[in-house]
Amino acid sequence: GDPLGDGSITLVAPFEPTLTLHEFPRQFSGSFTDDFGFDVTVDGSQFGVYQARIRDVSTVHDTTDGYGTITTPLGTYDCLRSRLVTIRTDSIFAQLLQILPMTFVQATVDTTVSYSWHALETKLPVAEMTVDSLGQATSFTWSAIEPSSTAIHGAAPLNAGLSLFPQPAAEHVRISANTPLVSVAINDMNGRTVLRDERIATNDCVDLSALPAGVYVLSATSADGRRFSQRLVHINAL
Repeated sequence: GDPLGDGSITLVAPFEPTLTLHEFPRQFSGSFTDDFGFDVTVDGSQFGVYQARIRDVSTVHDTTDGYGTITTPLGTYDCLRSRLVTIRTDSIFAQLLQILPMTFVQATVDTTVSYSWHALETKLPVAEMTVDSLGQATSFTWSAIEPSSTAIHGAAPLNAGLSLFPQPAAEHVRISANTPLVSVAINDMNGRTVLRDERIATNDCVDLSALPAGVYVLSATSADGRRFSQRLVHINAL
């Protein structure tokens, strides 16, 4: 970090204990709580003291509160969304002179709320947003990794020619596409592949009888290597 904002000090503060980014399996409605922080002492000459100490004690509450798609300037991703509430206590200490002890100066407590969208394309979030106390967005950032299963923003969607019938589907679902298909995979909302067929053709039916009822993502690969995806809702047969 650059605490003064002028490049005069580079603050290197490794987390101890470390911050947990994920607990697996990450799935809708799951949550976890984790403590993290850092404690670093730096040269205090830029602050008019001998040494300065910054101690951060933080707790994050991570809840996977939604699933669906998100569109960034690079395209559309199938995602799980997590809501993070972070409570941070930053304490500042100062040692005025080398012969004097370190003394407490001040402490600040801050709570931030942010959202992260997690997709299979990247280990880090494909998008992150921070909101203020009124729930209004204050920042939004996104990954430079393009989605592998949907369209580039501004172009015709790659899944426009892929359709599933019926929806919701019970024992079987028929796959229709405007290009020859060579394989199909069905993933659950945790990203696990629960069914794969390497010999699929347009207008073929896929047997769903072995799958539990639920919401899935069906991904198909065309003969020219493109990937399409559609949400699949599977219900129990009557």
